[in-house]
Amino acid sequence: MNVLHRRKTLMIIYAMLLHGTTSEGTKTCDTYGYDFKQQLQAFNDDEIPFIDLDRDSYIGLIDNFFEENEATELMQDMSSSLPWDWTYYEINGTQIRGPRKMAWFADGADWNYMFSLNHVPGIPVSEWTPTLLSIREKIKEKTGIHFNSMLANLYEEPQEHSAWHSDDDPWLGYPEPSDIVSISFGEAREFHFRPNHDETDVKSVTLKHGSLGVMGGSFQKFYQHSVPCVKAQTTYRINLTFRRILHPERKPLKAYWHS
Repeated sequence: MNVLHRRKTLMIIYAMLLHGTTSEGTKTCDTYGYDFKQQLQAFNDDEIPFIDLDRDSYIGLIDNFFEENEATELMQDMSSSLPWDWTYYEINGTQIRGPRKMAWFADGADWNYMFSLNHVPGIPVSEWTPTLLSIREKIKEKTGIHFNSMLANLYEEPQEHSAWHSDDDPWLGYPEPSDIVSISFGEAREFHFRPNHDETDVKSVTLKHGSLGVMGGSFQKFYQHSVPCVKAQTTYRINLTFRRILHPERKPLKAYWHS
């Protein structure tokens, strides 16, 4: 075990001690509860490139969650089968197009997704496809969490991006902690994140073809993230962000969205 891995192991052990004694058994995450130490146990020490114990926040990353050939087949299937479309937000009565195409999937037939009050009319919910259900099941096997919704993002051109934001949606239970899992296919992109209290302290990890990334714990409360545009790219990128809606009746509170 090298020095970096040893340091991460000690940090995880410290987090477990900080949050109580560890217990054996299957990883679970009940309907309204979240256990920070338990979610850390879902990952090996070398799968956690960032952890903030003071704020119960972490980034998890598995580069080869899907092997290359399988990842390519999944990407090609989703490219042609998902209902990709532009979404719009409203400013001074004018509809402004978002920076990339999206699609939204959820267990609730009426769980249409509005990011903010000016995200009009939002993204209509679509039914899960067999491919998405198989991906969701594999994520559950790893994390112990049953995700009931997913936002799909399509990056076809270098300038398509995700601006700085937090996924602080009330229906996810925010400001309570929750994990959001990101699966990436195709062109690799840098995932940037920074603490709310210091916008100059920008860190990053690379989301590669077939990778799994996690924004865990209270990450959405204390950090922002972005996927910036690039100068050039050789192929498209698909990113799936799996979420767990706890309160479908809760509406967005943010007045403005543009990411």
